[in-house]
Amino acid sequence: MSLRGRAAPVRQAGAAAGVLVLVAGAGCPLPPESPQPSSTALRLVVAERGPAGGRLVVVHEDGKRGSTLVPPSGETVRDVSPAFSPDGQWIAFASSRGRPFEETSVWITRARAGAEPIQLTTGPAVDLWPVWTPEGDALVFASTRDGDLDLWRLAVRLDGDTAAAVGDPERLTDLAGEEAAPAVGPDGRIAFAHIAHDDAGTRSRIAVRARDGAITYLTEGPADTSPAWTPDGARVVFAAPHVRSAEPPRVDGDLWAVDAGGGAPELILDVDVTDESGPAWSRDGRWLFASSLFRGADGEARFAAVIYRDTAQAVDVARMLVDPAGAVPRLSVAVGPGTLDARALLRGPRYADELAAILRRALDDAAAP
Repeated sequence: MSLRGRAAPVRQAGAAAGVLVLVAGAGCPLPPESPQPSSTALRLVVAERGPAGGRLVVVHEDGKRGSTLVPPSGETVRDVSPAFSPDGQWIAFASSRGRPFEETSVWITRARAGAEPIQLTTGPAVDLWPVWTPEGDALVFASTRDGDLDLWRLAVRLDGDTAAAVGDPERLTDLAGEEAAPAVGPDGRIAFAHIAHDDAGTRSRIAVRARDGAITYLTEGPADTSPAWTPDGARVVFAAPHVRSAEPPRVDGDLWAVDAGGGAPELILDVDVTDESGPAWSRDGRWLFASSLFRGADGEARFAAVIYRDTAQAVDVARMLVDPAGAVPRLSVAVGPGTLDARALLRGPRYADELAAILRRALDDAAAP
């Protein structure tokens, strides 16, 4: 399924086709040796959707749900977009706590289950997608605090179990349109999606802001989103449509990578039918995680999952973090700096097989009297 060494397919915008064509990848043998996982530090935190809104949950490499990361607030809230600090001691996230459900502020919590969250941004602005700077002393996020959706930086003071904002947020971008989904590289450069509107319509490209404020573009769009740097900072991974056929039209979203200096994008996570986005890397660069969305024939979302692939394996096989207690919509994932349990991850079910089983059960349930 990898396209290295071959020309990548044409990319264009479009809705995912509502057909179910599931292609199971070949199996991958377990490696003879695997590093031992970190025993106590949190390694995977997932944003899940449930009856109480959205919550952040500690998940093990075998897919099992652990503890809820932050205590419930007693109201229907949306906790989303978790991001580990560079040292793995803190997690930033966006939350609607104390606000209307669709409006979020930036919060922070210690990276341990049950820790009390701390609100960092206030006011009427909608703050989204907080991520850490390499030094761990500031957060970069998108915000409507000056009207448009732009990128801002907020210095943070961390002291034991307490955290506080230092001063006011500093504006980083002010482009025509919106700047969304920032990702900060190891050298401080910020990749983001720039969504521009003109007479030709709407186009989303991946842009990079250098430390001196200069902005360059890595892609031409028209629907490129959710960038993430590889751990070495050499490439940027992003989500973009993948045209599988023109007649009949069949398009879905996959993950692509482009060199940080520019060049032709390469397809690096190829999963048919579903839309992949929100790439997240393990710190050693071996594991690539993503959010995956299955849509029905009407284009409406039917199921969301967190999937992953082992880039050390020659065969591109997408696997799924499955909770044995039942299928739960999982929207995004944050990966901590600790070593992941490779053997548990490689035992995970292949995504194509698991999704097919979930859909069959849903059809059976719908048909039951």
